[in-house]
Amino acid sequence: LTSRLHLNVRGKSASLPAITEKDWEDIRFGHANKVDMYALSFVKHENDLIALKEFLEENNDRALVLPKIESAQAVPRLRQILEAADGAMVARGDLGAEIPVEDVPIVQQRIIRINRELKKPTIVATQMLESMIQYPTPTRAEVADITEALRQGADATMLSGETANGRYPDAALTVMSTVAEAVHAQVKAGEMSPPKSVRVRASSSRKAAAAAAAAALSSDDEAAAFPEAALVSSEAASDLAGFRESMAGAAAGLAKNLD
Repeated sequence: LTSRLHLNVRGKSASLPAITEKDWEDIRFGHANKVDMYALSFVKHENDLIALKEFLEENNDRALVLPKIESAQAVPRLRQILEAADGAMVARGDLGAEIPVEDVPIVQQRIIRINRELKKPTIVATQMLESMIQYPTPTRAEVADITEALRQGADATMLSGETANGRYPDAALTVMSTVAEAVHAQVKAGEMSPPKSVRVRASSSRKAAAAAAAAALSSDDEAAAFPEAALVSSEAASDLAGFRESMAGAAAGLAKNLD
């Protein structure tokens, strides 16, 4: 092994703590710079989250805490972990290295379902458009993967290597957005049933969606949150009240820059 590499053993999780000394340094840096959210890697137990949330509470920090579900040990305690969190990220890469690959979509669906019950957001991430790190177009299976995540009720899908070090970051982002808009259109037309409690309305363009999201996020009317954004849970949006102000600024900036 060399720097920034690690070894996965299927069915086993590393004995290292979820929050290392280096992590605490990063957390203190984040607190000093008023970050909005922490994504905690390799969470195995709800106590991993509680330790971070207690630190934030003691320091009057309202940042959200999302566990990255990527450890085999986290799977038996999904509900307890998600109840302690502000949402979750399904990190399928390392998760698929620690549990049987055929179980990954099943665990993904469980996480989304539990979070919807708890009215908390879920981000589905890792290898969604992996082939686009090297190639300008996706595989059909990757398109189906994004569609399935949205159909299950994910609040966000996330690119990682595709935009961090891929050859076609703009194309990857366009593909993901286009697939989401296609799913949105199918739900609107009644050709695909949305997950329970998901609200979907028409959006004439990404600019209109971004502008509507900015207006809704800056509004005091919780029921108006994300009225035109594709496949967003109204309950999850309401639970992100502390995060809405900064997101409103980001959405407003996006709307301004889109043609």
